[in-house]
Order: sequence, then structure tokens, then C-alpha cells
Amino acid sequence: MTESDNLATVGSQLAQEVRGLSQRLRLLKRLTIGLAISFAIDLTITAILATVVNDQRNTDRRLQQALSQNYTTSQQQQQLRTENLCPLYQLLIGLADDPVRPPNQTAEQLANTAKASAALHKQYARLRCSSP
Repeated sequence: MTESDNLATVGSQLAQEVRGLSQRLRLLKRLTIGLAISFAIDLTITAILATVVNDQRNTDRRLQQALSQNYTTSQQQQQLRTENLCPLYQLLIGLADDPVRPPNQTAEQLANTAKASAALHKQYARLRCSSP
């Protein structure tokens, strides 16, 4: 072989290697771009997830505070009911259960009085008042 044939063969091989390297370089560029895009998507999803978790924690905290306030308010309402209604029920039960009845009451009036007395006792017990 002549030197020019030798150079042509080497030049051809070199051109082939350059084309192969060029293709690999393009592939590496695409992979690098894909990796950068996936990293950006990962960061975005992580930020969204962190925001959602933070919002959930804040909501949970507010809900716990609201439940605590509601429980406290419920206890206060029960106490007010007991303090204000129990004495009234005691008075009404005392009047309904009074053994001294007006004379000339009909059987219907006596039945209504007994019915009212039973209803008063039931509500009094429901409020958990102490015995009259």
C-alpha cells in the first residue's frame, strides 16, 4: 500500500470515529437535558408536597384549637345550664310535687299535673342536677 492509501484509510477511520463521537455527544446532551428536566420536576413536586404537608399541619393545628375551644365552650354552657336551670327545675318540681293541691281539681287536671311533674323530673335528671 502506498502512503496515500494509508492516509486515506486512516482519514476514513478518523472520520468514522469523529461521527461516532459526535453521535455519543448528542446522546449525552439529550441525557443531560433530560436529567436536568427531571431534576426540575422533582424539585417542583417536592416543593408542592412540602406546601401541602405544611398546610395540612396548619389545618390540623387550627382544627385542634377549634375542638378545644368547642369543648371548653360546651363545658361552660353545661355549667351555666346547671347553675341557672337546676334551681328553676327545683322550684317547678317543688310546686308540681306539692302535696297540698287546690281543691276541686278534676281527674284530667290531676293527670296533667302528674304528667308535667314526670317531665320536669326527667329534664332535671338529664341536666344531672343534684336531687331536689
